[in-house]
Amino acid sequence: YDACVALPNDVKLNNTNLVLHPGIYIKAKHSGPFETLAESYFYLFDSWIKEYNITIDYIHPPFEKFILKRNEGIYEVDNIKIFISINE
Repeated sequence: YDACVALPNDVKLNNTNLVLHPGIYIKAKHSGPFETLAESYFYLFDSWIKEYNITIDYIHPPFEKFILKRNEGIYEVDNIKIFISINE
């Protein structure tokens, strides 16, 4: 999948079609540039999840939330939050 939706900070999410699978998620912060996002995923899946013996919910794919900052009228990625669905 490859999709992006920009939402302003003051958005009200009363009438949306955005539905997330209910459950438990790992939430990790990626502070580097987008180009190194794969390295964060590799660390999470290859090291951290194995170390803590966590079972991934492979039915529901991970997703990212891009946190933007405004710099002289231009929006830039400040950090990226990674969400990975896991089994209890």
